[in-house]
Amino acid sequence: MLTLLGALLFGMGVAGALELTRGGSDRTGTVISVIDGDTVIMSIAGEETTVRLLNVDTPETKDPNKPVQCMGPEAAEWLAQRLPAGTEVELEYDEERTDRYGRTLAAVSVGGSLINREIAEQGLGVAVSYEPNTQFFSTVRAGQKEAEEGKRGLFDPMVECSLPVQVQAAQASLSQIPPAAPTAASPAAAPAGADDILSSAETLVSAVAPGGNLVALGLGIYAADSLSGYRDAQHALISDEHQKATGRLRAVRADFDKREQVRRAEQARSSEARTVDEKSAAQSAPKRPAVQTPRPAKEEPTRPKESKPSAPAQQQPKREAPSTEKPRRSPKQEKPKPKQNKPTKSGKSSCVPYGPEIPYGADGGYTGKRYGMPGGKTFRKCR
Repeated sequence: MLTLLGALLFGMGVAGALELTRGGSDRTGTVISVIDGDTVIMSIAGEETTVRLLNVDTPETKDPNKPVQCMGPEAAEWLAQRLPAGTEVELEYDEERTDRYGRTLAAVSVGGSLINREIAEQGLGVAVSYEPNTQFFSTVRAGQKEAEEGKRGLFDPMVECSLPVQVQAAQASLSQIPPAAPTAASPAAAPAGADDILSSAETLVSAVAPGGNLVALGLGIYAADSLSGYRDAQHALISDEHQKATGRLRAVRADFDKREQVRRAEQARSSEARTVDEKSAAQSAPKRPAVQTPRPAKEEPTRPKESKPSAPAQQQPKREAPSTEKPRRSPKQEKPKPKQNKPTKSGKSSCVPYGPEIPYGADGGYTGKRYGMPGGKTFRKCR
């Protein structure tokens, strides 16, 4: 019995012998579900196992600390269709069989076709190598090369989120900056938003450069070492166009500033010449005597107009200048009574006062007969 067990261990290895004792083989599995583009849950030797495909990496979709990467959902959808639940698969392993997350690391094949390579061939993943597991790297890298040449998936210039499309879009925006300002340029000599165009392109240039942050742009998959040559080529394209556009914009603004200085100088000369002409015209014109504006005379109290007597014997009493002395009052009366004109032959006076006393300075334009009141400052209207 011991001899038989030793033969088994020698022929199949320790791992194979242990699997026999569990009553199953870890060389095959049955798909339960697909997690993302490079991770599958399977039943292996009767146990549910999470399998991470070796030497291939697809865009991230599940990391809570990273944005969903370009073509990540498409990679997961493709693998779910390629490995529907219940699919029987063959498994191969390398030096290390588990990663730091406890996932089983394996190459997965269906009918002899390596799924790891198929993912790369579709342009949905890239070849990666994590020492010491490098057994399937070259095969996956060959599939990636086919996708690059065929412009599929991540290399498709029609996929909106892909790196080549973003580079082309940035180049198109940068090309809008003209080589020189038009003759009748406005202060905004360059197209509207030229600074924003340069800033956006500069962000892409920095991200694609070695060590750049492609993850922030949803392009983290392009940071793989196996894509360094492709990434460098894209960086050269956008970097070159960015430098040219920056130079054009600088030249446009310098040209505009120069012409603006000339315009302002001409404007100043024109204004100076106009001032000289105006002074010359003023000196040659005949001098006119200065018109002195008369000072307003001190307002005097309006003198009452003398009315013509209705009868020859009747005369208006003469007005005396106002006196500062208070009028003497008769002991028998408190206020002096207004003087009345003598009655005419018909028995009537020529001026019968009526109404309130009116100051001479506020007569309201009254031109009728007036009856002067004591003090010489007010009068009453006459009938």
